[in-house]
Amino acid sequence: MLQDYKLIFGLGATGLSCAQFFESKGLNYTIIDDNPSPKRLASLRKINPDVSFCRPNSEIILGAS
Repeated sequence: MLQDYKLIFGLGATGLSCAQFFESKGLNYTIIDDNPSPKRLASLRKINPDVSFCRPNSEIILGAS
């Protein structure tokens, strides 16, 4: 059975808000941001220190359908 998994693009104010919402619902998610050290990363780590955070791979994004 596949798990429902969310992807948040960008760790700005909206991305952090989405992370808070997904945490409150117990949902799995990953955050992707082209900034390797966004301003809100420390806030994200307070919400969930183990959440996956990564930089985008343009080849994967351009090939997505």
